[in-house]
Amino acid sequence: MASLERIRIHIPLRDPVARTFYDMISGEVDGDRWGPYIVSVEDVDAVHSNPPQDGYVVIPCRHEMSNPRPMYTVHATGNWTEDAQHGGSPRHVSVSSARLMGALVRAVHSAAASKVPVAIEATHHGPTVDTPIVCIEVGSTPAEWTSREWVGVLTRALRDLQRHWAEPPIAVSIGDLHYSVLVDRVVRGEMDICHVVPKYVQIDGWVVRAAVDRCRETVNMAVIHWKALGRDARETALRELELKGVDIVKRK
Repeated sequence: MASLERIRIHIPLRDPVARTFYDMISGEVDGDRWGPYIVSVEDVDAVHSNPPQDGYVVIPCRHEMSNPRPMYTVHATGNWTEDAQHGGSPRHVSVSSARLMGALVRAVHSAAASKVPVAIEATHHGPTVDTPIVCIEVGSTPAEWTSREWVGVLTRALRDLQRHWAEPPIAVSIGDLHYSVLVDRVVRGEMDICHVVPKYVQIDGWVVRAAVDRCRETVNMAVIHWKALGRDARETALRELELKGVDIVKRK
């Protein structure tokens, strides 16, 4: 497993969740350390322009949605298309870590005592960097973003992260919903997911290759959401994954 000392918690104080998070832990920060973690208080743009050269990055931040409901989310960052209006570079995805994402999902689920849903979102928005990076988010209104009870789930999850690190198969999900239907399998420790490619993205060769190649760990399998994809997208996914030597699971 990764050494927790190599994980940098990046805290952009303009974000209400990050600000609440820092208010809760600031009395325990010693220099640039909070427990085993490195703590960096900077704007998200700093990660994009000057990313750490090694280790891992975790960003606590807010989650927004058109029909707000209370939830926690975990996701990799990046843009599958040329649209980069929410940060990062066009048509570029960050390196992700399935192990880190899986451990965070299980730790948040445990810290929330299963009372609030935890979702794995599709890879989206910036920053886009070559250091494995994961966002952990609190949703979906200012009431949750500024609540110490809600944000406290993230602090407890990070304190308990090592216990939830496991070694199930490493997967990518292609043609999934924005909120992955595979989250329960991650919670149960049956798989860890590196990237989620949602069905609303046009699946071409670059997208499939990036989902596999931009993973810190070696991808063992790809879950293809068969009915969600058209014939051309299916054929492209199958061809690229076979070239990569990745096991294919067709989810119907």
